[in-house]
Amino acid sequence: MRAVTCAFLCAAAAAAAGSCDSGTGPRQAIDHLEIRLAPSRPSFPIPDTVRATVLAFSRKGTPVPVPAARWRSLHPTIADIDASGLIHTVSRGEATIEVEVDGVTAQRAIPVRGILHSAYTIDRNETWRVADTPHVVQRHLGVGGLGGTDTTVLTIEPGSTVRFRPGAGLYFGDIDPGALVIAGGGAPVVMEGDSAARGSWVGVWFAGPGRSELHNLTLRHCGAPTPTGATLACLAASARPSSLGPELLIDGVTVTEAIDGVDIGHWVTFAPGSRDLSIENTTGHMATISPQVAGTFPRGGHFSGNVENDIRITNGLVERSATWEDVGAPWRLIGGVTFSGSARPRLTLPAGLVIRSDPGGSIFADRLVAGATGGAPIVLQSTGNGWGGIALGNGSALRNVVLRDCGSATEACVQVGDTGLVVEDVTIRGARSVGMFLGVGAKLSPTSRNLTITEAGDVPLDTRAEGVPSLPTGDYRFNATDAIRVRWAEVLQHATWPNPGVPYLLSEGLSISSIVSPDSASLTLAPGTVLEMGLGTQLSVGNGALRAVGTPTDPIVFTSVTPGVAGSWTGIALGGEARAQLEYVEIRDAGAGPDGYAGALRLSADPGGVLRNSTIRRSASCGIILFDLSGSPQWTDNYADPTFGNAFIDVSGPPLCPPFP
Repeated sequence: MRAVTCAFLCAAAAAAAGSCDSGTGPRQAIDHLEIRLAPSRPSFPIPDTVRATVLAFSRKGTPVPVPAARWRSLHPTIADIDASGLIHTVSRGEATIEVEVDGVTAQRAIPVRGILHSAYTIDRNETWRVADTPHVVQRHLGVGGLGGTDTTVLTIEPGSTVRFRPGAGLYFGDIDPGALVIAGGGAPVVMEGDSAARGSWVGVWFAGPGRSELHNLTLRHCGAPTPTGATLACLAASARPSSLGPELLIDGVTVTEAIDGVDIGHWVTFAPGSRDLSIENTTGHMATISPQVAGTFPRGGHFSGNVENDIRITNGLVERSATWEDVGAPWRLIGGVTFSGSARPRLTLPAGLVIRSDPGGSIFADRLVAGATGGAPIVLQSTGNGWGGIALGNGSALRNVVLRDCGSATEACVQVGDTGLVVEDVTIRGARSVGMFLGVGAKLSPTSRNLTITEAGDVPLDTRAEGVPSLPTGDYRFNATDAIRVRWAEVLQHATWPNPGVPYLLSEGLSISSIVSPDSASLTLAPGTVLEMGLGTQLSVGNGALRAVGTPTDPIVFTSVTPGVAGSWTGIALGGEARAQLEYVEIRDAGAGPDGYAGALRLSADPGGVLRNSTIRRSASCGIILFDLSGSPQWTDNYADPTFGNAFIDVSGPPLCPPFP
């Protein structure tokens, strides 16, 4: 009885569902089919292949195992399909493929449009017509012949769409010259990934000589590695070894939804008339360019939605003058840029420009002209961890410029080799060591004014003696060492040292003398000037002259680098031919030397009237010593007499040695 019942139920189920699986229950009937394509694309070019598969579902939408499927094309002259489901595109149009499983059928449209470019190389001039769009590039396609010298030109008509399979790209000039021409005046050409995914194709790369014209072009989805594993920007250009780079005319080019946007290397040129290069929504480096093309970078574009919204400038030598204008995104130095050559190229930075720099960035320029009087300030600053700063040659000028967080532990923020650098309203803030360094023979222009150097890790300014008279008015305070360091301190001509508001640091001492004539070297110190002398050093006047005339409220001070330590430096030594006028000065902590020879002020002869209204404080020996090699020194004036207005405070020896008769 049980067997009869089971057989009856199985027969009923078979009548309703069309089958019965012994021992597992009835197989569900197929209600509908679904055709899927791998890969799935909006359209398929000619010739191309695509795999079709079928899925079966019950009335409830649950999957049903698929027995043998029968495929056919309703339009085999457009797209055919074999028994395994492999579709072959044949001609332009729209084909319909059909599958049948257990009497149930399904259809799917196959749009066939465009041409598949599956070659590895284009070695003859070729035009991709808008009528054949979309053009589909299957692999990394090189444009340029093998062993020839003529330029192979790929022309793409306006309005065309070029789609790239994963890993594909266009490479112009791999071996022989290649160029791309997209004419202006028409609809944009669009180059995009076939899968519409960011980084799905490599991009467009130009190398070697050849002029390309890119009008109204949009590139998207690029940034995949090349077949060799190299990573390129979506739009890249560089020179082949031992050759000139390509010339690019950019007119209305947009790079969007890429990884790295643009990368332009050395020896590449932007053709005159280039404009409107825009970069949007990149996740890597927005733009990386050689300094050789920064001056001709296309203007008029826009930059938005990028993870890095700045234009990186690599290291390199520039031998032609250039102006780095504001192109809509900040410049960012990632390497050392040098403007130098036989033509003495000039770098011009217009008012209001902002340049950011990585630690390896710097600018060395034979001539740098930055900013304008009364203009918006130029800002040169780090990206967060310091940068190399600037080095300047003759003919440079800085007006309304701010430099921040620059230099290194061994290099100054601003290095000057100029004999007439103009500095107006310049601020150097947070230098890693010295703020400004004046090299051999370097001087600032007499028109310089308002130089502020603050928060430096060392002294604000380091100069040789010949550069001191050119120091402009300004503020040199709030540094690690508030002093102007004077190295190689020899005054060989007539010079006047201004009062910079901080001491002059003379670690090696100071000499005033001339090898030309006794009257050709002199030093005049402004009221309020402070000279800090190195340990054991002296200020010696040979056949020159020293004029230090302060005021009661602004005396001139000669002191030690270790204030309060008597005898930590020798003092002021006047030779037999020396001339000196010291009035309202203070000599502190001097007097180092052997007995009978040492004094804060040492005279080889007393011409009279040398010291008035002045103070000698904490001398380790005599106040003033007259040392005559003849052994019979003769005083002209009694500088200890109250009428001279001098004071001798905490002096270890007599005020005068030997005593005045």
